[in-house]
Amino acid sequence: MVNRYDSQEEAVLTRQLMDVLEQYRRKPYLPVWGELFFVLRRFKQLAAKQTRDLVLYPLQPSGELMYKYLTGKFVVRVPELNLYISMELEECVDSLISGRFQPAQPSSRAQDKHLVHEKSIQPGERSDKDFFT
Repeated sequence: MVNRYDSQEEAVLTRQLMDVLEQYRRKPYLPVWGELFFVLRRFKQLAAKQTRDLVLYPLQPSGELMYKYLTGKFVVRVPELNLYISMELEECVDSLISGRFQPAQPSSRAQDKHLVHEKSIQPGERSDKDFFT
């Protein structure tokens, strides 16, 4: 059974994973292997606790990166190509660092909501949390 706390933890882990990947994309000279390992291992632990598969994020242009709790492997699934790539934790970290399995871009709806929020800031005000840099 999935409780509310576990759902929130899953969302936090997904956000942490996206943040680490974005940070590495912007500054590839920073060491992120340990951070990725830690976040992916927490996904693995959460899936075991919930006894269910977890989707980490959708892939660009289609598919998803997920963790299969029964096999204990990370899986890249692209149904359009009937493609399934199964990886151990360390292989998944290495693949993400090498730029494979890029996350899908946020939907245009989410971007539109962000723009509406930015427009609500008064002239002369600056809120760093509201801007993507």
